[in-house]
Amino acid sequence: MNSIERMRAAINLEVPDRVPVAPLVWYHSAMLAGKTARDYRENVKTHLMCAERAYKEYDYDLICLFANPEIVNLVSPRPIRCHQCYNNEACRIAILPDPLLKDWKEAKDFMQRGAMEYFNLKKAFLKPLAKWVKDAVRLYPRFVKKWHNRGVPVEAGGTALGVDFTAMLRGLDNFFIDLKKHPNDLMELMEYVNTVTKEFAVRSVKLMGKGCHTEIGCWIGSPTFMSPRDFDKFILPFLEDTCDAAKKAGATVIAHLDGDYTRTIHKLAGIDSIDVLQLEYTDLVKAKKAVGNRKCISGGLHPSHLVLHSPKQVLKEAGALVRKCGKNGGFILGSACEVPMNAKPENIKALIKASKDYS
Repeated sequence: MNSIERMRAAINLEVPDRVPVAPLVWYHSAMLAGKTARDYRENVKTHLMCAERAYKEYDYDLICLFANPEIVNLVSPRPIRCHQCYNNEACRIAILPDPLLKDWKEAKDFMQRGAMEYFNLKKAFLKPLAKWVKDAVRLYPRFVKKWHNRGVPVEAGGTALGVDFTAMLRGLDNFFIDLKKHPNDLMELMEYVNTVTKEFAVRSVKLMGKGCHTEIGCWIGSPTFMSPRDFDKFILPFLEDTCDAAKKAGATVIAHLDGDYTRTIHKLAGIDSIDVLQLEYTDLVKAKKAVGNRKCISGGLHPSHLVLHSPKQVLKEAGALVRKCGKNGGFILGSACEVPMNAKPENIKALIKASKDYS
């Protein structure tokens, strides 16, 4: 089997020749190619060169691209307590110091006036973004087509849910206060933002063309952030709506689920338009038992293990996942979210070797 056939078999809940391997290799590919994270993020040609370099080094079954300059790059991450990760010249295009939508008057202005006008960003901020979009529209579809013709699928396009961007715009603290004190207003804002993110997903899928795998991300919907009741109201409908739209546009839909969804995984398995549940800290063995033969799941080791553990430890741990989750198909060995930039190359190779040795 080639990688397209192997991935398709797993997604269709059939038994491939071996468990496919699809770690999320993003910024690590920049390190591998000797490039800075900023150059990787802002220069499309560098980005694609790094992705190709990492694939040739590791030989996995899905090449993963950043296919949009996410809004998080234009909004300060300070409200979600991750400024130590992103607030530096190596990673960011621009920084705005505070949550953009500080109260409901500003939230309503945002809905009435439109996102880009409301942001009123300086031209110096928009210039690199405009160049990125121009280059991406021209080069990404060529890259996807080239590797599809070689039997390798590419993950590109997609978006995160409007609920996640709403939390960014309001700041995480404000968002969860809104969840309890202003649920109706919050729902109105989320519905507006989600129309924008969903449309972006659809357009990017159509741009990437045949063979595109696309990621619909959900960052804050897990029971580690909110109750199952709030999940049913504020996450599930938006996730299903966005995945349905991406599926109708022609994509293989990957729901990227940050956090621990062990308690709600059975509900996600009921969304027909999702092809793969890509899990971060969800217990993979429990998830596999919960979804049974209804849905393909993907996931892997804790990111720290790819940095701190030995190749022998990684091989053993990944091999155990292959044995427990991949026996009857419906499993893709990956990584728990992104492969760390400073992951040991020998550990990534051990992850891939586990599929070949234990399938």
